[in-house]
Amino acid sequence: MLMIIRVGDIRDLNSDRTIQFLLSFLPHKLISRFDSQGNKEKRLKFLAGRYLLFKALIELDELIDNVNFDGYDRPYLKNAPIDFNISYSSNLVLLALVKHGRVGIDIETICDINLDNFKSAMSEAQWQAIITSTDPIQEFYRLWTIRESVVKADGRGLAIPMSDIDIDTGLAHCMGKRWYTCPVELGPSYMAHLAWDYPIVKIDLKKISLAGNQVY
Repeated sequence: MLMIIRVGDIRDLNSDRTIQFLLSFLPHKLISRFDSQGNKEKRLKFLAGRYLLFKALIELDELIDNVNFDGYDRPYLKNAPIDFNISYSSNLVLLALVKHGRVGIDIETICDINLDNFKSAMSEAQWQAIITSTDPIQEFYRLWTIRESVVKADGRGLAIPMSDIDIDTGLAHCMGKRWYTCPVELGPSYMAHLAWDYPIVKIDLKKISLAGNQVY
């Protein structure tokens, strides 16, 4: 099975002309919540994610009008087995999309943090893995993005206790369900992970220019 991953950079949206073009170009159903996203950066990330979704659905010949939102405000495609998820951090926006099953993706910008502030959010095994690591910050972000991707794939958000997610190499278990996991390599400033529940044959990752149709 194919998993599509698309990466965009909101620095491409560096002119009002480009932003207005995307707002007029994209279907209203995808961007109807644009004005409610808060500050300009949040609106640009929202717009970038919707553009990446639009491009991926066009590739698969799917109808944009099928996009709906579930009880947890998670977008999905009505009458189609496709699932997708969007994540943002700093300048980057990521989309993950699968034709069967569920998928979650999470990206975080790596920065120095006080790890003690997060101890209560980790299981004992996860905390021990962090404090005994040769690079505790990297290990924290690795575990954090895996957990976030699993929670997002599951779709129930904060209804899932984060410390109840068990993490192994390439796998995670949450409330009796197994998830496959893998990192998304985006450079030393970021940590990102995928989680999905259906065997994957191929991952198709592309960086998309938000200023036009160019793929680079």
